[in-house]
Parts: sequence; structure tokens; C-alpha cells
Amino acid sequence: MVEYTLSKQLMDRIKSTLEPEEQIEWLGKPTPSYFAHGGIGALVFGIPWTAFIIFCYIKILSHVGLHPALLYMLLPFIFGLLILSTPIWNRRNWTKNVYIITNKRAIRIYQGRSNRIIQSFYPKHLQDIYTKEHKNGLGDVIITCQTLRNSWFAKQYEPLGFLLLKEPKEIEDKLKQLAVKVAESSPA
Repeated sequence: MVEYTLSKQLMDRIKSTLEPEEQIEWLGKPTPSYFAHGGIGALVFGIPWTAFIIFCYIKILSHVGLHPALLYMLLPFIFGLLILSTPIWNRRNWTKNVYIITNKRAIRIYQGRSNRIIQSFYPKHLQDIYTKEHKNGLGDVIITCQTLRNSWFAKQYEPLGFLLLKEPKEIEDKLKQLAVKVAESSPA
């Protein structure tokens, strides 16, 4: 088991989430990457965008000099900087996830700035789990998929589970063992 340094506040929240007689068997965090889940797309768009805005700024300054109209160019430049910072914010958000496997269920906790999201996956949800491995060596253990509608009312599927893990197959095996163990111990 990999040891993680978790704040006392987060450990207290984890303990308050647990049911009576529920014990932690595995605790983990995702391995965040700057280019995980949309970071590359932001860079591919953000670099040319920001470069074009800087090029336009230089051209306007060389021909016109300082002009009040340059203030209108400031917003696209700030927009470009925000796009370029997307991978940093993605990484920061991924570090707020904690994954827990207990003797009764699997839990995903995300601590936001003003809220906390706790997703519990009981053994009945662990029947059709699978692993999705990425080229960078990380992987996802997908427990279920959530169906969402985008702004054009088209269906989109968001995987739910333990994402960006170093040893996804090992975690998948632990979850399958939990499902079998709880199914065997429950009265028929």
C-alpha cells in the first residue's frame, strides 16, 4: 500500500464518512498529470491563440503606438493566459480526490473550495467494473458511467470510479474481492 500524507482535517472528514464498524482496507489518491483529461487540448488551442494576440499587440504598437484601443486587446490576451493555465488548474483539482476501499464499499471523496462530494459505490455497483489503461502508464477503474446531456441535448457519458491510478488492475482486483466478500457474507 502506498502511503499518502493527508491533512488531519481530511482524515477527520474521511473518518466521519465511514459507517460504524467500517474499516479502511485501501486508501489512495489519483496521480495527477498536467496533461490529463483535457490539458493537451487547452494547450493546443491556447498557445497559437496567445501567440496571435501577442503578434497583433506588437504590430499595433509598432504602427500606432500606445492607443486606448489596445485595452480591448487585453481581454483576449487574458483569455489566452487562462487557457494556458488550464492544465495547472486540472492538476490542482485532481489532487483533491481521495479514493477509499473499506470492508463494506468503495468511496470517492472530492473536496472542493466550498463543498465536498462523496460518492459511495456499494458491492451491487461493483459487478461490471473494468480497467482502462492510458499510454502514460496510469489507468482508470471504471465502476459505472453517468449519462449527462450537453447544451445541445446530446448524450454524453462520464465515467465514474477511481481515475488516474498507478496500479489500476490491482485496485480492480481489490474491488472485485470486496464485491465477492460482501456477497458471500450477506444472508441469502
